[in-house]
Amino acid sequence: MRRSSYRHVRVPSFSIRILRDVLIGAGLDHLAAFQAAGLHPDVAETPGSFVTGEQELAFELKFVELTAGRTDLWVKAGYGYFLASFGTQGLALTTSPTLEHFVRASTATDLAYAMIESTPIINSQGVITGLRLEHTGAPPELVAFSVYRDVIGTLRSLMMISMKDPFPLTVAQLPLNEVSPELAKILAAPVVLGASAVGLEWDEGLSTEPLLRGLVPARDLPP
Repeated sequence: MRRSSYRHVRVPSFSIRILRDVLIGAGLDHLAAFQAAGLHPDVAETPGSFVTGEQELAFELKFVELTAGRTDLWVKAGYGYFLASFGTQGLALTTSPTLEHFVRASTATDLAYAMIESTPIINSQGVITGLRLEHTGAPPELVAFSVYRDVIGTLRSLMMISMKDPFPLTVAQLPLNEVSPELAKILAAPVVLGASAVGLEWDEGLSTEPLLRGLVPARDLPP
């Protein structure tokens, strides 16, 4: 969701279900999150259901309040997101012939549950070498969680379409002051803290390799 559009969009209820399951698994009050968002719990179990951007945002804010900085739960939540979590638009991206096509298509759509602006990172030769994620306009208390969730979800998607595990980043720039060992392990690349936005970069040759699409290996799922 973009800041300019979140009041007017509807998103699949996949994200609500993912976050609900994390709260239940941690023994936290998941019903409080539904109440904060003005949602009935059944929405998480109704196939094809949608929620408004404002409801999604309210649910996420309560999730962050309830998890109280527990980055282990944020990591677990991040593992719930991959291309299929974004409905038909996400599934359409699995047909991308190259990583360059994937990045251009994904950044051209308003395809996110967070308040985020995504843009390609392009080198001086005009080749895409990464993805930049800016949580522009997101409430400050939501940014750290969104970084964890969106970085992991993005890497899951990159692993899914490239069949590379881990996905070979050359550097990960994060707008955080510290990073948990769990996230550092997932990134499997040098991490630069204190950046103005998320920057996930890779070798330019990867962008034009034909993609061998498939499922993320089961071992990448947390217990």
